[in-house]
Amino acid sequence: MFHIRYSGRTFEIKPKVFELSTRASDREIMQRVADWLGVPEAKLSHYVIDRRPSGHVVVRPEAVFG
Repeated sequence: MFHIRYSGRTFEIKPKVFELSTRASDREIMQRVADWLGVPEAKLSHYVIDRRPSGHVVVRPEAVFG
């Protein structure tokens, strides 16, 4: 499962919707997420991919501390 946090919303997308495995490269995932959201990939430049032990992939804004 892909969990995407974007613009204050959370989306849960099954891998078959993206036609992409959760084991895909970070680059492939970001490209597919940008396409799905309908935004330029540059809008996700401050986003990170967090691969959870469960196998789920979380695409979220980078955490800023301090």
